[in-house]
Amino acid sequence: MKNSNLYLYRSGYRAEVDWKKGRVISAPPRQVEDDGYGHWFLQPEERPFRGLSSRFANFSKTWKKDFKKDFEIFVAEFGLLGITGLPEDAYKPPMYGESWKEEIDWWLHYAGEVYRLLRLYRIIRRARVDKNFDAEGALDEIIIFEQAYKVSHTCKLQDNGQYNWTEHKEETPFVKAVWKENGIETGQVFPETMLPIDAAPYVLASTISRNLAGGVILGMGKVTPSKKSPIGYSIAEQRYTNYLLAAIYNDLWELIRNEKPVEICAHSECANIFVPQRKTGEYCSDACKQAAYRKRKAETQKTTATRPPLELLQ
Repeated sequence: MKNSNLYLYRSGYRAEVDWKKGRVISAPPRQVEDDGYGHWFLQPEERPFRGLSSRFANFSKTWKKDFKKDFEIFVAEFGLLGITGLPEDAYKPPMYGESWKEEIDWWLHYAGEVYRLLRLYRIIRRARVDKNFDAEGALDEIIIFEQAYKVSHTCKLQDNGQYNWTEHKEETPFVKAVWKENGIETGQVFPETMLPIDAAPYVLASTISRNLAGGVILGMGKVTPSKKSPIGYSIAEQRYTNYLLAAIYNDLWELIRNEKPVEICAHSECANIFVPQRKTGEYCSDACKQAAYRKRKAETQKTTATRPPLELLQ
């Protein structure tokens, strides 16, 4: 899989998981290299491979057998997310910043959101190519649209000198989009006449855009001489980030912008979300493909073994 067009600048420190304290922590020494002349330097920035978002999203499945093992491998490979906590307001972007320890709950919070966004994108994409697909039913499993109210308050002075505040809720011709799994608002409001499948792309795009805010910087790339340019040079754009979480959301953004397919593993005991390498790809790995085959074979053998003899059927 090709690398992303985003450069990821790391802090240079390794990271590991402390399951007892429920944290991902920085673990010195720094990741440095010797140039052969007695000088030590940090490893250069790199471009994360594509598929980072789907790999991260699957950590929302904490019930999986290899969850802890896979989580530790991911942390050792990429380090900290680069956040200092969870925002108090669901409408705000991640709290990007340099940190030395991060709660595992923070990781699971964003893994769950990325997983929901990938599922949402999969539904939107499938609805456009498969006219028989029940998109509305699939959306009902992820997003619900609740009545939006205009809230006002009135104040009345009582005989005892105290003020009594009364809340008034008035229905509006709008609905708000809410994640069904945890009841958290997505931050988008739509006319109540708008179809859910038409509102879904706005939820998808605005959520990703919000979570990239403050995480990805657009800067200067290579400057090369160019006779076609009025100034004699061509200046390339380059996106970069210091935060792994921003790289994850950027990967998700590029996946959608490039209209790549997203599937859920066909192995019933997996449910991983992944980007297939081929259009016919049904399984997230060869291991799942083999496991699904063995399960089908075992079920077939069981059915054959319990089938009554032919002479009894005559």
